[in-house]
Amino acid sequence: MNCPKCGHHQIDEIKCESCGIFFAKYERASERIIQSPYRKNNSNGKRVWLFGLGVLLCAGAAFYFLATEQDPSLGGLVEKLSFAEKPRTKLEAARIATVFIRTRTSTGSGFFVTGDCIIATNRHVIDADEEQLLALASAIDVRRYRGEQVNSALRAARLEFQRYCSDCSDSAFNQATGGVYAQYLNYTEETESASRLLDENSSPRSSVTVQFVNGVETGAETIYISQDFDLAFLRIHETNCPYLEPYNFHDIPLGSQVYTIGSPKGIKHKITAGVLSGEYTLHGLSYIQTDAPINPGNSGGPLVTKGGNVIGVNTIKRGDAEGIGWAIPIDLVSTSSEISVALYQQ
Repeated sequence: MNCPKCGHHQIDEIKCESCGIFFAKYERASERIIQSPYRKNNSNGKRVWLFGLGVLLCAGAAFYFLATEQDPSLGGLVEKLSFAEKPRTKLEAARIATVFIRTRTSTGSGFFVTGDCIIATNRHVIDADEEQLLALASAIDVRRYRGEQVNSALRAARLEFQRYCSDCSDSAFNQATGGVYAQYLNYTEETESASRLLDENSSPRSSVTVQFVNGVETGAETIYISQDFDLAFLRIHETNCPYLEPYNFHDIPLGSQVYTIGSPKGIKHKITAGVLSGEYTLHGLSYIQTDAPINPGNSGGPLVTKGGNVIGVNTIKRGDAEGIGWAIPIDLVSTSSEISVALYQQ
């Protein structure tokens, strides 16, 4: 298609790659001006109207870019990452706004939603894996039981040992039962170590690490966990972070190409492509459906357009089929009063 403003020819039907206008916004602005009751039907009025339209569009475009485009020269994290990665496209620029997330029990992805370094991800990335915790608790019980059995055998052996050698020291007994005693110490150590791990993992939100695209890691603070949606928000202590601009997926034609950015199976900061399949309701909630791969590790990462705008938070895929994945619409972050109030208070 051709851009209605500058005439640039391109495939993307959302945003002009040359002058940067959003086509839908441009069309709505043009319609409002055309329908204005102040429009005159004479040639002088037409020239004035065209001049005014040009001024309005230029001013609007300038305001838009000043308000939304991040200038790497301003410093902060966006400058560091832009210098390290040197993005060549809008999609590569979106990639530097994503992070790899690691807790004590899980890994996932996330992305910056504000310049003051708030990160969006999935709740299940931050919360402990209940199955892992149950398995760990079960393993502790087994080790504790075996340790008690070995200890009972040691007590019985000590009594028997003392019957034949009442004057023998404890060291002589330990030497005589060295293998069994070492086994007991091993079970005791394993039980204590696993118990500490269980206690730590019971509240994994207090220990979250994020990794940027340049490989640098830093700790993150969990500032909000949604109770209604599979969403969580983190914050890091940096300035001027690169963030993704939201875009309503309803304005994108079905079949348009979209991309997931994340760390599937721990393979960090990768971009994969698919198409926008439609909208799907699951458990009473509306999701974006796509065949762009959403694998373990991609959870919490962004679903973006070719222009680098985020339309959703990658969340889940259907396990018994290929090419069916779902993302939470990004406009939920701005329209949910629960989330908006919580983030406003931070």
